[in-house]
Amino acid sequence: MRKVNMLLLAAVLMLALGQVRADAAGAARSEAPAGFRDIAWGTPVADVPGLVPVAGPEYGETYYRNREKLVFGGVKVRSIAYYFRDGHFYGYGIVIEGEPEHFKLRQYLEGRFGPGRQIGNKHGWTWDSVSAVLTHERSDLSTFQVVNER
Repeated sequence: MRKVNMLLLAAVLMLALGQVRADAAGAARSEAPAGFRDIAWGTPVADVPGLVPVAGPEYGETYYRNREKLVFGGVKVRSIAYYFRDGHFYGYGIVIEGEPEHFKLRQYLEGRFGPGRQIGNKHGWTWDSVSAVLTHERSDLSTFQVVNER
């Protein structure tokens, strides 16, 4: 089941990552995230313990962690994926189930980053090289992705 969740997360986020910069035009009020949890942007994949690759060549350098606490911003999440490019950490994606959890996470993100900008079903924040987008995919599923473009 966990593998299926990770595959769903990877598929949804691979489609969305190309749109992150255009869709997240809202300038944030806070400093840009320096990474995620204990991983700084640019950290080599070999230096991050506990990563498991998502199966399938179409997912590129996408990983998840076994036994990771699936909570972010006080909200229970379905899955978390870590993205690497050329062997270095550049982004992450989170899948959130349920409309109440979507709005709880949005409230947390607005408190942390500022109001951001809403475009359709996407709510985003931007910094010089980092973009963050919360997407309300459908009533029972949302995604949150953050990428560092440097």
